[in-house]
Amino acid sequence: MKKSSILFFASLIISSTLLADTTTNTDANEVKLEDNESSPTTSAELDAVKAWIAAKRTVTTREKAGNLLLSGDVRTEYATANENKNGAKNIGPNSLHPEISNDIFKVKFNFFLDYMAEKSWSSIKLKFDNKMGIISGTNNRIVLERAFFGLRVVDADEYTIDLELGRRNLFYVFDSRIQFASPMDGPLIKYSESYENIGDIYVYGGPFLVNDTNDQFAYVAECGIYNIGSTGLYSKYSIIDWNTKNFADNAQQSRFEFLNHQITCGYRFTAPKINKSATVYGAFLINSAAKHHEAINNKIKNKGAYVGFNVGLLRKKGDFAFDTNVQYVEAQAVPDFDSIGIGIGNADNAGLYTTNINGTGAPTTNANAVGSGNFIGWQYEFQYLFTEHLTVSQSLKISKSLHDLQTQYSYKQYKIEFIYAW
Repeated sequence: MKKSSILFFASLIISSTLLADTTTNTDANEVKLEDNESSPTTSAELDAVKAWIAAKRTVTTREKAGNLLLSGDVRTEYATANENKNGAKNIGPNSLHPEISNDIFKVKFNFFLDYMAEKSWSSIKLKFDNKMGIISGTNNRIVLERAFFGLRVVDADEYTIDLELGRRNLFYVFDSRIQFASPMDGPLIKYSESYENIGDIYVYGGPFLVNDTNDQFAYVAECGIYNIGSTGLYSKYSIIDWNTKNFADNAQQSRFEFLNHQITCGYRFTAPKINKSATVYGAFLINSAAKHHEAINNKIKNKGAYVGFNVGLLRKKGDFAFDTNVQYVEAQAVPDFDSIGIGIGNADNAGLYTTNINGTGAPTTNANAVGSGNFIGWQYEFQYLFTEHLTVSQSLKISKSLHDLQTQYSYKQYKIEFIYAW
């Protein structure tokens, strides 16, 4: 058995031992109850949103000192997009891809099931995301987005240690607007501690499976401090290592040459006059594993950054939330399979190192390399709570390619979504 497998299974064995031996209590309020379509964090704002969502849930079963919570939301979505490739229309009628419509109609359903006991918890999310239409529609797109159970293994006065096993998206735990789109299948260890007049400190991390056929694993961790010196300032550092496997194929080797470091800083405050919670945030990312490559004219383009602002929370009828940010992502900053940023559309589904974005196809050159990065863009999202259950969300994305690759895109997308949560 190879070293990476041994390390992964060792972490599972240690996790199982902790789960079996612990007798300390767990705080059910620490269980994450909901996602954010962008990147959720463990901030005070997110805790308030989770509390509002929890208030909407119905306790259907109470047994063995635990609560079984069921909830969900139904969404209808309309999105319209324009995408140009090297000055030519790339989607819609009379384009390079006439089979791809400018307008998309979707129906979605998210189903949540959470069980919270005195010493443990579990969380499940099923996501149904289908296109509307008799001819063009779909009805079989179902994803198990989240399925994990957890336990508080240490509940001391000064600090806590939690352990979770299963699946969740990386962005469910780790904070970024441009990376962490991939699922994390593996154990997660969470350490939290509060210091008066210093701040709230946390460290999260663990290994996760990438491809069992290739005995391939990755590793991720994030540490941070909130409310530094009771000022509202916060700072985070994350690291994720995808570069853990040697491949005979050079294109596949390049596809996983990512060791990403991200520093995030922000300031939370109450906006004057409107008396709403607000945050100013920014982040810088660098991929220290990037190498000179033909696809980028033998250069290294491994940096990313974003800066943004949000205000408001959705708690009761009439509340609103607004977020806007600018993103700059170079070609080698984030893996194609882990990008969560604005992007450039890329209707061709062309990868940075392979002709297909899923890693198949021939190696690329600078003439045909694309990928999910190499862009600068701006986006905003506005949400309004019309009733206790109905939310309307609107978003706009605008981006264009940087000049490091020959294939140049420009992209715009507007989306409106009606969300009924129960």
